[in-house]
Amino acid sequence: MASSDARCRHASSSPSLPGLRNGDAHCVDEHLKDAACRGQGQATGSTSPGDHNHCSDPSAEFPCGPHTALSSNGAPLENGLHDKHRKSAEAHEQRGKVFRPRSSLLDEMLLVNHIRTIYHIFLAVLLLMAVASLILDILRHGRLLPDISFVISCFGKLHLVALTWGAMFVATLLVPYGALHAWARAWTLLQPRRGAPLRGWALARSSPLLAGALSAACALPYLAFVLLVLGVLPVRVSVAHALPPASRFILILEQVRFVMKAHAFVRDNVPRVALSAHPRGPNSSLPSISQYLYYLFCPSLIYRDSYPRNPSIRWDYVRTKLAEMACIFVYGHFIFQCLVMPLFQDVQREPLTLERLVLYVCHAMVPGTLLFIITFFAFLHCWLNLFGELMRFADRMFYKDWWNSRSFANYYRTWNVVVHDWLYTYFYGDLIRVFSRRYRRAAMLIVFIFSAIVHEYVITVCFGLFCPVMLFLFICFGTMLNFLLHDGRSNDVWNIFMWFALILGQGVLVTLYFLEWSALRDCPSKPETVWEFITPQFWSCYASR
Repeated sequence: MASSDARCRHASSSPSLPGLRNGDAHCVDEHLKDAACRGQGQATGSTSPGDHNHCSDPSAEFPCGPHTALSSNGAPLENGLHDKHRKSAEAHEQRGKVFRPRSSLLDEMLLVNHIRTIYHIFLAVLLLMAVASLILDILRHGRLLPDISFVISCFGKLHLVALTWGAMFVATLLVPYGALHAWARAWTLLQPRRGAPLRGWALARSSPLLAGALSAACALPYLAFVLLVLGVLPVRVSVAHALPPASRFILILEQVRFVMKAHAFVRDNVPRVALSAHPRGPNSSLPSISQYLYYLFCPSLIYRDSYPRNPSIRWDYVRTKLAEMACIFVYGHFIFQCLVMPLFQDVQREPLTLERLVLYVCHAMVPGTLLFIITFFAFLHCWLNLFGELMRFADRMFYKDWWNSRSFANYYRTWNVVVHDWLYTYFYGDLIRVFSRRYRRAAMLIVFIFSAIVHEYVITVCFGLFCPVMLFLFICFGTMLNFLLHDGRSNDVWNIFMWFALILGQGVLVTLYFLEWSALRDCPSKPETVWEFITPQFWSCYASR
C-alpha cells in the first residue's frame, strides 16, 4: 500500500490532461500499469455493508473511495499490458455504483398484508376527504362535482412548458454529445507536420498550451449550452410568462435533471477519451447516441453504457402507477382544500403575533407531514418506477428504508438514493479527489450547502418568492444533526427524534411558505433592491393588522 501511495503521489504531480482531473489521471502514463493504486477494494454484485470496508459516509452501493471512471463499457486493455495490470485496471474501472436487478422496497413491502393495510388506510382517508368535499359543495354551492379549479390553475400554460422542455431536451441531447465527440476526435486524430500520428497524450506532453486550447474550444459550446439553454431559458420563460407554480416546477426540476445528466455523461466519458489516447491505455469507444438517449430517460443520474434490463414491460404495473399518481394529485388537492386553506383563512383579519405563528406551525404539522409522505410516494416511488418500467430499467432502488433511520446521516443517504448517488459520485467524490480524504468533513459540508442552495433555488423560482426557510433548516439544523447524530446509534429513541424533527420541520415549511405566498398577494410590492427581494414580507404585512 505504501508503494502504491508513492506511485499515486508521483503521478498526481506529473502533467495532467486537459479535461482529466488529477484523481483520474493518477497512475496513467508510465504509472498506468497500476491504475488502481488508490483502490481499496472492488465493487461486486453484492452490495451489503459487510462486503466492503466502507468510509465513514457509507453507502451500500459504493466501496471505500469515490468512484473514478476509466471506461464504462468494460473494454479489454491492450495486449501490451500484463495480466496483473489489466486486472488492476479493471478493478479500478468497476469501482462505483453497482447496478443490479431489484424491486423498489415499497413494492416488496406492499406484498405483506400488514403493510398493505396502511396503504388501504391512506386510500380510505382519500375517499373520506372526497366524500366530505362533495357534501360541502352540495350544501354550499349546490354542485355535484368537486371544484378542482385550483389544481387546474396550477398547471396552466402547458403549451409553453412543452415548447421550452422540447428545446431543453434537444439541446441536452445534441450539445454535450456533439462537443464530447468533437473533442475526442480532435484529441486522438491530430496529425503532426511530418505526417506521423500524434495522439492526444503526446500532444498534452509536448504542447500543453495547444492541448488546453483544443479542450477550451470544445468546452465553450458546452458551457454556453449549460448557461444559456439550461440556466437562463427555463427561468426566463417561467418569470416572463408568469407560469403557475406546478408548471414552473416541471421546467425547473427538468432543468436541474438535465444539468445533472449532462454533467455525469461528460464527466464519465472525458477520462475514457483521455486514457484511450494513451498508447497503453484501454481501447474503448465513445457511447452511441442511442446509449446516451436511453440514459437521458432512464431513472438514474449515474451514467453507464448499459444497465440491467427487464425482458418486458408489465403494462398492468404501468397502469397501476398512473392511477396512483392521479390519486396523489387528488389527495394533494384535498389536503390543501380541507386542511391547509382553512388553517390560514383568518390571517387577513387578525394581526400576526408570535403566539399565532406557533399555533399555525402546530396545526400545519399534520397536513405538512401528509404532503411530505405523498410527495415521496408520488415521485420517488410512482414516477420513477413508472419510467423504470417503461424503459425496462431493472434496478429500482430509488430509496431505502429512510423511515427506520436513527440518524440524519442515514436519512439523507436513504431518502433519495438517486440524487445521493450523483452527489456522492460526481461532487463529494471529486472534492475528495482534489483535496484528499483529510478534508472529508469539509467536503461533506460543501455538499450540504450546495444541496441546500439548489433546493432553495427551486422553491424561489417556482413560487416567485424568497423565504429561505429550507436553506436555513438545511444548513443549520440539517448539517448539525448530520454531524452530531452518527450511524452508531441503535436505540429506537433516535428514530423517534428523527420523526419529531421531520414533522416539526414540515409544519414550519408549510406555515412560513404559505404566509409568504399570501403576503405577496395581500400586500403586493415591487422590490427595488436585492435586500427588499430577499427580505420576507409576511411579518410586516400581517403583524401590523
